[in-house]
Amino acid sequence: MNKLTVIKRQYKMFTKNPKTYLAVLTVEELGYLLSLLEEKDKALAFYANRENHAWEMDEYRNVIPTQIMMDGGKIARNALLTSSNNEGETI
Repeated sequence: MNKLTVIKRQYKMFTKNPKTYLAVLTVEELGYLLSLLEEKDKALAFYANRENHAWEMDEYRNVIPTQIMMDGGKIARNALLTSSNNEGETI
């Protein structure tokens, strides 16, 4: 079972008593959640950056691929996969 699943279960168990929940959540688990948020923020920032969507054509009217086109969703898949399998493996 991955860390995120464990944290979600703890959260469900202790939502009725917030004081107990805070005592159960470890510093390691908080760090893990923060690292997931940071990774997702980086992915969102990449896709939100207008410059990464800008495309041009060369002198032969061929499209010069944008950063988004070259990425093909890899950054998003990495961010999602890291939180779902807890290992950071990529597709």
